[in-house]
Amino acid sequence: MRLSTRGRYGLQAVCHIAKVTQDGSHISLMDVSKSTGISESYLEQLVRPLKKDCILGSVRGSQGGYYLARPADEITVKDVLVSLEEFFAPTECVLRSDLCSRYSKCPYRLIWENINEKLNESVLNISLSDIVNG
Repeated sequence: MRLSTRGRYGLQAVCHIAKVTQDGSHISLMDVSKSTGISESYLEQLVRPLKKDCILGSVRGSQGGYYLARPADEITVKDVLVSLEEFFAPTECVLRSDLCSRYSKCPYRLIWENINEKLNESVLNISLSDIVNG
């Protein structure tokens, strides 16, 4: 499985936001961009689904910015990746059996399902707090 730049950059941005807003403050996308090297226009695309999925919240206005919508120990790596990736699994057929006419007789399906299960267990057990605090 290969994560897209959306997943990788999104996780990096959310972790940075988590780190610098622990005191209840917020941070502008310009400052996130400067600190992470991710373009501000790309960050704008990433924050939309993260806000929709209640991972990030925002403050409007010229002094506005972004903050975690929930405590960092309640947001997992899986939450962020599922919000940003088109699908989060080794193959799409693991999530949607209707995509493959051979689904019921596929000799590899159990392998993909096992990999998917282990992958989900792994990222479900890592919170943003774990990453931010090392």
